[in-house]
Amino acid sequence: LLRRGRRDGNSNRTSVPKQSVILNSDASDKNQTESLINGPKLGLGSMRNKMNVVNDSNIMMEQHSLPEHFFATSSSSSSSDRTTKLMGYQAPPVKPLKVDGSIGTWEKHTKGIGMKLLAKMGYKGSGGLGAKRLKKTTSMDISHDGKAVTSEKVEVQERRGISRPVEVVVRPSNLGLGYGNFKEATKLKTNQRIEAEVRGIDWEKKEAEERKMKQLEEEKRIQREMGVRSSSLPDTQSLLATNSWRKGAAGNKRQRTTEKKKYKIVSYQDILGEGTSKELVVDMRGAPISLDSQQGEKPLLGEELLHNITFLLNMYENKLHSTSHFVRSSRSKAISLKSELEALKRQQLEIKSRREKLEKVQRMIQEIEVYSEEKVFDIYDVQDYSHVGTILESISSIFTQEEKKSLNFFTAFLPSLLGPLVDQATQTWDPLHTTSVDTHDFLSKLLDLCSKATSPGHLQSQAILLGQLFVIYLLPRVKRDLESSNWDPMAHVESGVILYESLLSFMKTVDASQPLKQGGDDSTSVFGTELHLERENRLATMIQDAIFFDVIYPKLLRTLKGYKGDSAEVSLDKWIIPWLPHLNYRSLLENMLPELKRKIQGTILHASKSTSESDALFFHHTCEIVLKPWVQVINKSSIHTITSDCVAPRLGRALSKISFEKDFSDQDLTFVNILMECHRLGLLSNSLYLSLMEGEILRPFSYFMHNWLKNDQKAAEKAALLYFRWRYLFFKNCQKSSNVISSDSMICRIFYGILLIINAASTSDSMKLDELEPSRANYTTYQAVEARRAKEKRLEEEEEELAGKVDPSTYGRRQHVVSRGAIFKDVVEDFAHHNSIPFHPKLGSNTMKDGKIIYMFGKAQIYIDTNVVFVMEAGDWKPVSLNDLLNLA
Repeated sequence: LLRRGRRDGNSNRTSVPKQSVILNSDASDKNQTESLINGPKLGLGSMRNKMNVVNDSNIMMEQHSLPEHFFATSSSSSSSDRTTKLMGYQAPPVKPLKVDGSIGTWEKHTKGIGMKLLAKMGYKGSGGLGAKRLKKTTSMDISHDGKAVTSEKVEVQERRGISRPVEVVVRPSNLGLGYGNFKEATKLKTNQRIEAEVRGIDWEKKEAEERKMKQLEEEKRIQREMGVRSSSLPDTQSLLATNSWRKGAAGNKRQRTTEKKKYKIVSYQDILGEGTSKELVVDMRGAPISLDSQQGEKPLLGEELLHNITFLLNMYENKLHSTSHFVRSSRSKAISLKSELEALKRQQLEIKSRREKLEKVQRMIQEIEVYSEEKVFDIYDVQDYSHVGTILESISSIFTQEEKKSLNFFTAFLPSLLGPLVDQATQTWDPLHTTSVDTHDFLSKLLDLCSKATSPGHLQSQAILLGQLFVIYLLPRVKRDLESSNWDPMAHVESGVILYESLLSFMKTVDASQPLKQGGDDSTSVFGTELHLERENRLATMIQDAIFFDVIYPKLLRTLKGYKGDSAEVSLDKWIIPWLPHLNYRSLLENMLPELKRKIQGTILHASKSTSESDALFFHHTCEIVLKPWVQVINKSSIHTITSDCVAPRLGRALSKISFEKDFSDQDLTFVNILMECHRLGLLSNSLYLSLMEGEILRPFSYFMHNWLKNDQKAAEKAALLYFRWRYLFFKNCQKSSNVISSDSMICRIFYGILLIINAASTSDSMKLDELEPSRANYTTYQAVEARRAKEKRLEEEEEELAGKVDPSTYGRRQHVVSRGAIFKDVVEDFAHHNSIPFHPKLGSNTMKDGKIIYMFGKAQIYIDTNVVFVMEAGDWKPVSLNDLLNLA
């Protein structure tokens, strides 16, 4: 059954009788048989031969009549499991492997190729894969004739993978390798243990060896620190490590004799300490000479002496070099120390001189503090003013420019020194009740003090010091007076304007005295970029920001919002227009204009209510007092809008009530003159002026002339004289009005029609008079005339646009021009004119409905919303058709 083993390198054979190893008949259990430990090397007592077991179970059953299930193996076992178990060994019972039931459950629906492949690789239902799994020592019993003979320890592989997950360490960004105390992932103890398990290394054993080595190194280090000398004899640990105490250790002598004999060179102190009586040979020729060369050779004469001399020469040469280097370094240190000493001496002198200067300044400051403690500084007192000026000149002469810069002389030192004096001087200064001359004088005195505290010619330093004093001590006083309730922008506008303009003009004068500052590049230069100089208006800008923008303008705006516009209050122009030169700063006027327009309209409406019985008084107050001052301030379109909404309706009603007289001397021309004056002042637009002239004056006048001459044809000469007097009034009285009237075709047609009527009357042509009778129903109000003129102007613009689209170069090509179509309001207006029904916007109050204009369609009130006409009927607005609206008109 057992093969005969051979020893390596030896031809002797060791025979093993077949009966020396018998099988244990009790090992009939299949589980106990399969639990026998396999391996390539198994010990059998003192015999250590390699034994192989025949794997063929049929042969074993024929020779020994063993049961068939004894050699049964699994088809999925590895090559090591397929090796037949050694007969006679009794292994301890092995616990069955815990198989994970969840693994491979899904393979019942497949062919199970995955589990088959894993089984071929050695997978047993749990644990890991691979040949390098951790090996573990297990004791096994060997029996002979049913008796226990000996016990051996064999190594088996544990079927397990890694015991814990791999730890991952994220390296900080931009961190170099080996920098700091950062540990790489491979240096972590957990990952090292996982790597050992994968390689089949016992981690616990490796850790024990490392601890043992560290302990030995620590003991050696302690011995070196305590001065314990090493001995040439081996210690106990080395004897244990070489196993020289074992019985078979003599067999290693053969191997040691084959090695080359090496001499150990020890120090002479150790040799002398051993107390040996042998002759000592001390090698003084250096390390390259070994003791082998000393055997059988005599040293040359003087060789030792020559070596010693060379050694001493090299030693003293090294000392000479080190001494020379020390001398050079000492010399350089001495030079540096000398320079440092000189620098310290200079620094000491500077500190001493600075201390003397500060002592002088301290004495001068004490003189100035007398005013704050015992006296009151009066800036207009010549003695006090000259005394303080002398002190400031002395202080300024003490310090150099560099020292002034380091001390913040103009921004911190002098303002804090002059602060109490300026504060005392402002106690008697009342900003709002001081004239511009006194304010200018006070600021000039302050600027003179600043000039004495600075070097002559340093205008920029004077401006900096003045700005600091003004911001710290004067500006809070000015702000406090302007923000107080004692100053009303509407009642005390003059005092505020005088104060602000005095401060602003003085600061502009100071800024103008500053040197020019280099500005940007002039890109329009012929020779490229050229530098231009400009002045920085720092102080003037500070006044505008700190006083007007932060204090005056917000108070003006609050007062304007609370303005009611009644006769008891001051008119807007009296307290707003004085600030207009300063409202251009930062576009403040544009922000105020919407509120200003609303207040002007409110003032006109209030005047309309208060002067409801006198139209002439209303027009005089509105045109001369309310609107005229704003003509040059507010743009023309805004003025025309205000006049059209607030003045034109009442003016139209007043003009419509004119009674024409046959004698021009008896004619009342009050409202006609008001109309022409409003147009001359620019309060009325040209279109509104022509509409009022045509609708309210000329058409009723033409109707009056026709009726007069129709009834009395003999009065043609008087009618002609009246005509020329009216024509002279419009064309010759005012040049601006005459230019507008003469350029309007409709006005000229009306005048020409009146001439035709006079001519027909003079020739007694009744039929011609009847043909020339003007229509009284159509276009009798200025609103209707204005709407017709707006429509005609819109059509003319469209025609011009169409004419402008045609290009001679593209003549004959088709042009697609989108023109503006008619709106529903124009349709309603044309329908009213076709049926001879007056159509015009409603006058008076309640002229709007939900933001839509209310029109008068005859007697009916209507408004148009999304192409639907709504009419007022029985106190409610109802939609209506045009035919039904015609019945209601």
